[in-house]
Amino acid sequence: AKLGGKKQVFVYDAAARRSVLVSGKLGVPGAGDSDQPALSADGTKLAFRSEADLLKGGEHGSWKRQIYLYDAAAGGALSLISKTAAGEPAHGGSYTPSINEDGSVIAFVSEAENLPWPLSNAAQAQVKLAKGRRLRVWLSKENRLLAVGGRR
Repeated sequence: AKLGGKKQVFVYDAAARRSVLVSGKLGVPGAGDSDQPALSADGTKLAFRSEADLLKGGEHGSWKRQIYLYDAAAGGALSLISKTAAGEPAHGGSYTPSINEDGSVIAFVSEAENLPWPLSNAAQAQVKLAKGRRLRVWLSKENRLLAVGGRR
């Protein structure tokens, strides 16, 4: 759905019979397009891509197309997923989030130069593991697996 001329992401709560705006702050739609939602099987977590700076304090920075996680079980907490181990936002577009059944693992593709990888001309899928640990997967432009590693 579009609000304020931008695509937004919603979650429909069937029990409460209402839609919840996920890609905004305090009910105000995000100022950039949000899309590519991926919902965990248990329905408590939603990963999505957004061009809007959705976190307080400008943590998104000037970089577009970040991956965020909405956690309904944590009171609707929103967190930036496409970031370095030090918490810096990805310096390049991040796309196509995928999430496992309970929301503890999120994979996405990123063009960011500050998410380190040793291979040139490769896309990086970064998998966020439970407790903030990460596993990096490098893919060729033909989506062939090149390397796995970098647990942190």
